[in-house]
Amino acid sequence: MNAGGYAPPRNVLATKRPETVLATLTTGSMRPHAAGLSATQIRALSLYVSDLPFGSSVLAEGTVGMCASRPQPIRLASTEWNGWGRDASNSRFQPNPGFRAVDLPRLKVKWAFGYLDGGQVSQPIVVGNRVFVTNSRGLYSLDAASGCTYWIYKLDARGARAAVVIGAQRAAGSLRHTAYVANRGSTEVHAVDAQTGTRLWRTKVGDHPAAQLTGSPALIGDRLYVPISSAEESSAGGPAYECCTFRGSIVALDVRTGAIVWRGYAIEAAPAPITRNSAGVQMHGPAGAAIWSSPTYDAKRNSLYAGTGNSYTEVEEAGSSAIVAFDAATGKLKWQNQVTDADNYVVGCFGPSEGRPAPHANCPKLLGPDWDFGSSTILSTLAGGQQVLVAGQKSGIAYGLNPDDGRKLWQVRLGAGGPLGGIQWGFAADSEYVYVGVADAGRYNFRTEPARPGLSKLRIATGEIVWQIPAPARDCAWGIVARADSVTFPGGCSSDMSAPITVIPGAVFAPSVDGKLRAFSTLDGTLQWTFDTGREFKTVNGVAARGGSLNATGATIANGRLFLNSGYGGYGNQPGNVLLALTIDGR
Repeated sequence: MNAGGYAPPRNVLATKRPETVLATLTTGSMRPHAAGLSATQIRALSLYVSDLPFGSSVLAEGTVGMCASRPQPIRLASTEWNGWGRDASNSRFQPNPGFRAVDLPRLKVKWAFGYLDGGQVSQPIVVGNRVFVTNSRGLYSLDAASGCTYWIYKLDARGARAAVVIGAQRAAGSLRHTAYVANRGSTEVHAVDAQTGTRLWRTKVGDHPAAQLTGSPALIGDRLYVPISSAEESSAGGPAYECCTFRGSIVALDVRTGAIVWRGYAIEAAPAPITRNSAGVQMHGPAGAAIWSSPTYDAKRNSLYAGTGNSYTEVEEAGSSAIVAFDAATGKLKWQNQVTDADNYVVGCFGPSEGRPAPHANCPKLLGPDWDFGSSTILSTLAGGQQVLVAGQKSGIAYGLNPDDGRKLWQVRLGAGGPLGGIQWGFAADSEYVYVGVADAGRYNFRTEPARPGLSKLRIATGEIVWQIPAPARDCAWGIVARADSVTFPGGCSSDMSAPITVIPGAVFAPSVDGKLRAFSTLDGTLQWTFDTGREFKTVNGVAARGGSLNATGATIANGRLFLNSGYGGYGNQPGNVLLALTIDGR
């Protein structure tokens, strides 16, 4: 397999507990690549790549930094940040932040919380003066004001990367608040009493061995909608693997029981045998269209919208690299808009430098650009009632679609795009404009035009660019990541804006890979404030912690506080292990 830069560098793996590495090799995305190794060899390999011994996770967690009193009852309010995009339309807009844009230079660290296992990628949510956040160890309930820990709900060693969502249901005459958490590798959804941390139910939603849960569930009424993604495009790098049989889907669960109500696939046709690869292994198709992000809900049409990933085979279908709409009641596909057809790709099919297909057996002969939709769509309602569904793709193109039928209203290119380029993990919108960050990172883009990382403001009604600024010069202490294969990979130090954007009245927050959280004026894009997370922090729970790259998750803002995880270690980014809470003057 020619994994190239997709394999984490040594400094990232060193931060992982050996238990986490072992789980990835035995039951996670690296299981096909560990095939043939004995249990003893896998254990030895896990110890080799980690700087920690087995059992290191027993460090004082659960004793240091615990809250001295019981939490107050949870009360849901509109000023909080619940779930991925704060609202059902996934706007990532906080209209009532609790501080003003002019006060940003006064933001200071109020408290910091350290994770025992580095590389966390969950986005914190804020509900009822509580912060709920996940990492590879479990789900944490923290006090929003002080950072003390109320309880910890343990997950398996692969943990969770999806944001939690909190709901309220009446049971036996009383109101109970439930936290719904998606366990990434086991593909189990857990319902946990948000007050006590006690499990209420758990349901396995993955119907494929390579399935995983990366996108955050969406909670609408008595239904929890769970997007299903996949590691099969990594598994397919091995020539003995029967590529490919996964199809991205959304699963609807009953929030009271966890029962599966329906499952809707982005690719309608089930995979079937098609041919054999050059190694003589049976191949299948169609496959792909993983759903990496949280679905968006449309109450007017009772629809769910999702962006999908690339195809894994050359079998024609309409669901990959597309925006799709499901009926929220039945899971039936309403429409598909495949903006990039024949986007066929599995890991290892780009050569080390020229962008040519590598000669492993499962590479599609017709190779696509790998232009996933990794970001949630945003359903915007404009003055006068017009609605536009906004989507952003790794191609660097933003789209405005008609939510009735998926018809394209406008499109605009904002970046050069590529497998690690374009619009990656999320954008934000207020009542009239959408704010889009562009990554254009890494040496795997094979662009036909220059990279254009930066931030843009578009008019939602027309797609008109109001302003566009380039990413500031990169500025981080850790420099360029040099890989063991002597390939220089610039992802470890860049100001590319691949992380999700957050907006408040007057300011747009754009995290970047160099560890800086920057705020820009919504009026003209001028830089208003910069906060460097790439350093050590004293934590309330006694765990040694430092920040690193900002990627995959963004800032959440509620009740005068800004919360941010720092230390994403994927794709050569700088690892870290800290959750930060910032307030005006640190009060």
